[in-house]
Amino acid sequence: MNVYKAIFMIDVLIAIIPLLFIIMSALQIINLQMNAIKNIEEDRTVKSLFLISEYIVKTKAVIENERRIINKIDDSSLDIDIELLKENANLKSLYIGFSPVEDEICIYRYVLYSPSNEIKRLFICGS
Repeated sequence: MNVYKAIFMIDVLIAIIPLLFIIMSALQIINLQMNAIKNIEEDRTVKSLFLISEYIVKTKAVIENERRIINKIDDSSLDIDIELLKENANLKSLYIGFSPVEDEICIYRYVLYSPSNEIKRLFICGS
């Protein structure tokens, strides 16, 4: 009788191995899908931040002698409706300034800051 129990136990163990492989594969697929979704969201955020930076350095640039000087900004260039930009870009948070924000996705653009004619990094951060 013990021989039959031993054979049955070996058969059960052999049957469990493929099930474990199937479960491990399913968990890996779920993990890959979660990472893909996270990457897609980060890509969308970076693209939105880039478009906002383009808007600031081109549309809000300083006008001298009836010409817009791209990448040259002053204090009035940063006087924009952040809430409207955030809403239109479908972002949860948005920051525009000269220092980065912790725990946010940030991009920066080199700009010529008009009052001091100093080259600075303009950070556009959001999530």
